[in-house]
Amino acid sequence: MAATDKSQGIGIKDRIPYEISWWQLAMLFVCHHLSITVSYTPTISGSLPPVRDTWLAALLAWIPGFISALIAWWLAKRFEGQNVYELTKTILGRYLGTFVNVVFVVYLLYWTTLVTREFAVFTASVVYVQTPEFVFSILFVLIALVGASRHIEFVGRAAESFAPFFIGSLILLLVGLIPDVDIGRLRPVLAEGWQGVLRQALTPAAYFAEAGWVALLAMPYLNNLKDGPKALGTGFGVNVAFATLAAVMFVGVFGPELLSLIVFPTFSAARVIRFGTFLERVEWPLLVLWVGAMGVSVSLLLLGCSLVGECK
Repeated sequence: MAATDKSQGIGIKDRIPYEISWWQLAMLFVCHHLSITVSYTPTISGSLPPVRDTWLAALLAWIPGFISALIAWWLAKRFEGQNVYELTKTILGRYLGTFVNVVFVVYLLYWTTLVTREFAVFTASVVYVQTPEFVFSILFVLIALVGASRHIEFVGRAAESFAPFFIGSLILLLVGLIPDVDIGRLRPVLAEGWQGVLRQALTPAAYFAEAGWVALLAMPYLNNLKDGPKALGTGFGVNVAFATLAAVMFVGVFGPELLSLIVFPTFSAARVIRFGTFLERVEWPLLVLWVGAMGVSVSLLLLGCSLVGECK
C-alpha cells in the first residue's frame, strides 16, 4: 500500500483500504453464478418444459449482465476511491443518493433472504430431509456473517480457494455424463424458433444480470482497476461455458419432458454418474463445494449491506 503510482490503482490518497486481485474478483463472479446454476439451474428452469435449444439461451443470456458489470467497472474507475454508496451520493446528490442507497440495501437483504431460502430448501429436501429448514438457514447466515465481518479481502480469498475446486467438480460431472448423452434429444435445432429460445433466456438473463451488483460492490476494491475487463471476461467466460455445457448435457441425458419434472437437475445428474466400479455418488464432493460457493455469495451480500456504514 506504500506505492503512489496511480496507473497501478493502489496507494492513492483516500483510496479504499482493502484490495482484491482481478483473479479473486473473477472467482467471486464464478462462485455467485455457478452456485445458483448448480442448485436451481435457471437456464433450464426459465421456461418449463425447456426448449431443446436451451444451450442457445445460455449463449444469449449473459449479454445484459456483462453490460451492467462493465458500467459498474466504469463507475468504479471514474469515481476511484469511493464505494458503491459513496459514488451514488456523488452522482445523485445527498438526498436522492441516500434514497437509492436505502433501496439498494433492501434489495441486498432481500436477495440474501432468497439465496438463504434456496440453500435451506435444497439441503432439507435432498440431503437432510428430517432436519427443519430454519436450522440450515441460521447456520448458513452465521457462517456468512463471519466471512462478511472480515471484509472483501477475506471474501475474495475464500472465492479464490473454493472456485477452482468447484470448477473441477463440475468438469468431473460433465465428463461423467458424456456416456449417457443422447444427441437425438437435442434435435431438431430451433424446432420452436428463436421466440422459444428468447423466452427460455429471460430467467437466466436475470441471474446473469446480478453480476452488475457484484461488480458494484467488489469493483471499487480492485487493486488495479485497469484489470476490471479481464476479471469480467474470465468470470463470464467460465459462467457462460458451464451454463451452456450443462444445458447440452442435461437435455441430452434427461430430455425436455423429464427435465420439467426434476427440481434439482445437477444433483439428479450427479447421482447417475459412475466411473467404472470404484467411483460413484460424486454428488457429495459437489455438494460440499457448492455450500462453500453459496457461502461466498451470501458473505458478499451481507458485506454489501454493511458497506453503507463506511460512507464518508
